[in-house]
Amino acid sequence: MNVEMIIVKAMEQALQQANPTLLDLVAFYLKNTADSDLKLAYKDPQKFKKLMSSLFGDYSTRLLELIVIKNIKENLGIMGDFQTLEELIEKLKIMAGEV
Repeated sequence: MNVEMIIVKAMEQALQQANPTLLDLVAFYLKNTADSDLKLAYKDPQKFKKLMSSLFGDYSTRLLELIVIKNIKENLGIMGDFQTLEELIEKLKIMAGEV
């Protein structure tokens, strides 16, 4: 299990579910503001969320985070009450033996 790719794919899926053009918008924004891509959600979730908040606002960023958490939990059958992307990533790293 590659945790980084799980997070990236879940983020792509959530953005496309909301609006297919959002994926391109977020990719463009991350490249131009942080010289990064969706991998930032895994590498530095706090920075990723801060950038998303400046783009979409706090409420929409939180909603995106919750959708990603929900989708990963459902797709991988993970049990637990994860409130943040950071908590979920930590759990996935443990499951994958990366910690």
